[in-house]
Amino acid sequence: MEREVGDGMTTTIGRVEKEELFDNGIKYMLFSHNKKMGSAKGAVLLAEMLYKKDKI
Repeated sequence: MEREVGDGMTTTIGRVEKEELFDNGIKYMLFSHNKKMGSAKGAVLLAEMLYKKDKI
């Protein structure tokens, strides 16, 4: 499963799609191992990566 990638310390992003509700909206699926990293930390890592790539 995706949660086991990188010994559970990796966040995997999937199903990235445009969200019509907002001008620059996106929706996505996010997978992380909640017992090792936690979903909140995975979401922060994702936001940082998207920011660095000028996506948000």
